[in-house]
Amino acid sequence: MSFMTGFHGPYEAFKQCKDVCVAAGPKRVFRNAAIVVSTTFTVVKVGKKIYKWYNYSYLRKQKQEACLLSKQRLQERLKEVEDSSSWDEIADLSSTDLIHKLQKKELKAVDVLRAFQYKALKADEELNCVVEPIWEAEAQALEEDLEGIKGPLHGVPVSLKDTYGVTGYDGTVGLASRINQPFLEDAVVVKVLKKAGAIPFVKTPSPPAMYSFETSSALYGRTCNPHDTSRIPGGSSGGEAALLASHGSIIGFGSDLGGSIRIPSAMCGTYGLKPTIGRISKKGMSPLCRTNQMVASSIGPMARDVEGLVSVMRALLVPYMYELDPNSVPILFQNEVYESKRPLRIGYYTYDGFVQAVPAMVRGVLMAKAALEKQGHTLVPWNPIDTPYAYNKLWVAMLFGDHGVGLMKELEGDKQDPCMAMLYFILKTSERIRRPLCRFIGLFSPGVARLLSAGLDYETVYDWFQGCRKLETYREDVAASWKQNKLDAIICPGFTMTAVPPGLTVFQQLSYTAVYNALNFPAGSMPVTKVTAEDEDKLEKEYPTEPFYHKITKDGSRGSTGLPVNVQCVALPFQDEMSLRVMKELDTALKMTN
Repeated sequence: MSFMTGFHGPYEAFKQCKDVCVAAGPKRVFRNAAIVVSTTFTVVKVGKKIYKWYNYSYLRKQKQEACLLSKQRLQERLKEVEDSSSWDEIADLSSTDLIHKLQKKELKAVDVLRAFQYKALKADEELNCVVEPIWEAEAQALEEDLEGIKGPLHGVPVSLKDTYGVTGYDGTVGLASRINQPFLEDAVVVKVLKKAGAIPFVKTPSPPAMYSFETSSALYGRTCNPHDTSRIPGGSSGGEAALLASHGSIIGFGSDLGGSIRIPSAMCGTYGLKPTIGRISKKGMSPLCRTNQMVASSIGPMARDVEGLVSVMRALLVPYMYELDPNSVPILFQNEVYESKRPLRIGYYTYDGFVQAVPAMVRGVLMAKAALEKQGHTLVPWNPIDTPYAYNKLWVAMLFGDHGVGLMKELEGDKQDPCMAMLYFILKTSERIRRPLCRFIGLFSPGVARLLSAGLDYETVYDWFQGCRKLETYREDVAASWKQNKLDAIICPGFTMTAVPPGLTVFQQLSYTAVYNALNFPAGSMPVTKVTAEDEDKLEKEYPTEPFYHKITKDGSRGSTGLPVNVQCVALPFQDEMSLRVMKELDTALKMTN
């Protein structure tokens, strides 16, 4: 029988509890108290997790319905427009032609906006590449038409990755925890774009916290590749690239921590630039863009052609940006670098010493080499300096220098998308288990061991300081190699592989892009060719299957005939215009041969 039986009030209850405790003895009392406290703590903790799970589920559903309703409302509004016959024609214009027609007032800003709204919603139906429309765009377009030419991007619609601050809109980046936290003001980039006359009109999706190069989340679902909907568009700026490639946008903006602008550009056959950190302000962006300063995220433009990148960089690198954010580097667009006719000495490589690029990517670099040589430039072989060390011991180690604690706080309690499952599992596993497991697995599979050891490199602040010194030394060594070889720029594979189906991505495949994040070198990505049957034949006969990431890459690259192939054009820090110049000259040379 319970000792509480027959209680008639608080006094009697207290007296009976006291008598029981005295009879039981102090040791038993403390033990029972500890059990009660521990059980209560566990119940509260589990209760909080259950509440968070259901709350996040509710918020996700609420956000999904709101975004869907917003897109449906815009579709209905566009149906009311009488003259829509020219929308396809407008959306197919090059950035140069579109800007020219808007500047000359041959096109109205509101008509151009509606054309791209229509195309964006149409692309979204097939690809799931739009989060929500920005409703203030129409009022801004009408104002542009009334007031006349306001700036170099007058009336140009611009799409934005969800991480960009727009007043009144969330920047969820695929996370339930970021729902209903709208930005209180525009990001500096958005303010400068608007002053230049550009019109932000839609926001595009990214994977959770932007930590995957598959653009998929439990919040917004999976984005598809416009060239093959069974494949991924890359990430984390995959929504932008998919929208651009399907002509639902002409200029967009993404972010790049390990290739998140360049990988989607490569998989979708579009143009993108990862600028030197500091050239473009990050003030007003999602806090998730504010990573540690040693391997920081870079934000930059994406477009359908290289002229689009150049136009938007010219419009952004102006004194107004530095007025709004004194922490941005006050270097205006260096027109003398971009327009110089001086023959260049350009290095090239097709293998980074770590992961083999697929045959189509190798051929793309060799095509670019031949095209640039015809333009009068000197191309010389260049060997990257110890990419495995730079990638594993510098970029990956520093990316997870906090042992993944910050990322796990963002992901905790949320529904995990398959694209994040492996990383979540690794970071969730206790370090006491992972350390010995890594040592054991490392005996027969160093690549898998390195994957499992993400975030375990730095145990103390002293270790972090040592890592910072090593990264600075590596940057100096690479710069010295460029100087010794008298290089102005280099070209290399746009990525390890072309677009692959979901689930066939691993961290090691990032080596061709992430190394330039560690170095903080500006790097552009642009299409040069498409995968051929001969490329696939070489893939089967010559591409390795060991280590494990080669097998995953090979499996994912089968059946890729016709998919785009990009190359990267890389320059030294703060020579972003040199990267753009190489892209422009290569683009011109390729068009002359086609």
